[in-house]
Amino acid sequence: MFGNLRCLTCSVCNKQYENGLIYTCTVCGGNLNAEYNTKDLKLTRENESSYWRFLPLLPLPQDKIPETTLPVGNTPMVNAKKLAKAYGVSELYVKDESRNPSGSLKDRASFLITQMAEAHKIPTVLTASTGNAGCALACCAAASENVAATILVPKSAPAGKIAQLLAYGAKVLLVDGCYDDAFRLSSQMSEKHGLFNRNTGMNPFTSEGKKTVSFEIFEQMGCPEYVFVSVGDGNIITGVWKGFKNLLELGLIKQMPKLIGCQSSNSNFFIQVEKEMKEKNITNLADKIKYVHEHKGLASAPTRADSISASLPSDRVNAYLAVTTTNGYFVEVTDEEILNEIPFVSKNSGVFPEPAASCAFAGLRKVTKQVSGKICVISTGTCLKDVNAVQSCGLKGTEVKELADVEKAIL
Repeated sequence: MFGNLRCLTCSVCNKQYENGLIYTCTVCGGNLNAEYNTKDLKLTRENESSYWRFLPLLPLPQDKIPETTLPVGNTPMVNAKKLAKAYGVSELYVKDESRNPSGSLKDRASFLITQMAEAHKIPTVLTASTGNAGCALACCAAASENVAATILVPKSAPAGKIAQLLAYGAKVLLVDGCYDDAFRLSSQMSEKHGLFNRNTGMNPFTSEGKKTVSFEIFEQMGCPEYVFVSVGDGNIITGVWKGFKNLLELGLIKQMPKLIGCQSSNSNFFIQVEKEMKEKNITNLADKIKYVHEHKGLASAPTRADSISASLPSDRVNAYLAVTTTNGYFVEVTDEEILNEIPFVSKNSGVFPEPAASCAFAGLRKVTKQVSGKICVISTGTCLKDVNAVQSCGLKGTEVKELADVEKAIL
């Protein structure tokens, strides 16, 4: 194991693995979680302000800082006073992850995976993506001298995201099917040919990169009472949970924030599963974990918020634990509510969330009377990649032709 990494532990059966690049549990197929030797460990490296200040809690060699200088992380925290007033809450902060190099939080994971591939001398990283994860990997691989990216993408993914993949020089394969089909094919190829599989929920280290967002949230605003996160395959909210767990283990926070998982009603795996478990009177946590793990998924998940479309979330057990063990809950909103929230958030905060990111804001709107204290919404990506989402909201400017028209419109 690299650095301070102690072992990988299965989220379902708790089996531990002490070495090797293992993807999922060989006993039950559960997702693996990285655990660190945190005793006497400091969160940050001295005299370091980049992403690598968190190196002590990342699965990489500790003797030197990686040479890649791509500016991942250090994204702004917006004290959204105007948006807070519009929602009717007292304190609202927006972690704007659109400021990452490829425009989304997923750069955090791809940056780490690319550096791990460099360290293990693996020349190709492969992933399935509806856009953002692939764009992140393509971007980070483009900044690497020794690692190339291959991306399998559903043909239905937004054209802007596919164009971004190609611009970064990645090998792009369009899949005639959904994200789950691309995930299956990419996993089969990586296993058959020994490629490094970046797929979220399969590679246990993607959430390790994503957890750095929690470290930054803590640096910028302390520990919030609530964190709202959009949920598709479950890996982002897993990373957020792991980051705050590390902070708790280090004694830097006294309790975990409540994590609120927001889903589209068209891709609402966790909402449906909770309903099923209630109907079946499944109340024991161990039984719930088993039920979530063995679930076959939804028949389909055709949401307009493509980045959170997942009929069977690949990191579902961890995502479920992230919400339930922090006394949080899952919220579902319609695609129409998601799209309408984009211009609302934009005009009240200056943050331009893509549909997947907007889902978290729409979720907050739905439960404003149930939350109080410091609230953080993680805006996971920019709508500049998907401007059609805003055009569908029917926004129009005021048409002017003459100076008199301009004066009438302005004054």
